[in-house]
This record gives sequence, C-alpha cells and structure tokens, in this order.
Amino acid sequence: MIADGRHLPPSLLQLIVKAKGLDRLCVCTDAVRVAGFPPGEHTSAGRTVLVEDDVAKLPDRSFFAGSALLPWIDAFGPWFRR
Repeated sequence: MIADGRHLPPSLLQLIVKAKGLDRLCVCTDAVRVAGFPPGEHTSAGRTVLVEDDVAKLPDRSFFAGSALLPWIDAFGPWFRR
C-alpha cells in the first residue's frame, strides 16, 4: 500500500496496521521525477504536472500523477514505528 497519508486517509492506515500487523504489510511509493521539487508546474515524463502539497497532479487536478514527497520514508514513518 502507499502509506503517504494522501492515497489513503490516516484513519484507514491505522486500521490496516492494526488489522494486518507490521509483519504482513508491504509499503511502496509512487514517487515521480519531480519528487522534491518546489510547488508549481514542472515536466515529468513529457507531461506538465502541478506539484502541490507534496503530490504531483495533472494540471486540472483531476488525477494524481505521483508523489512529490522526499524523503518518502518520512511519510511512511509515523504509521510503521513500533
């Protein structure tokens, strides 16, 4: 699961961790080339994307284009600390 607090709400992440246990989860990121870039318009994979709130979105904000959060472990950390 992508546990960045944006794809799934924090309350659902907490429920999943409680129900499955840390030893039965696999986390990943969907970070794209613009990860770590400042807010604004950038190009990723030949497309214009808008970076807002550590998320790359299509310019019309209709879809996520990927995560722009770096370091991504900072996003996952709160959900997986023992």
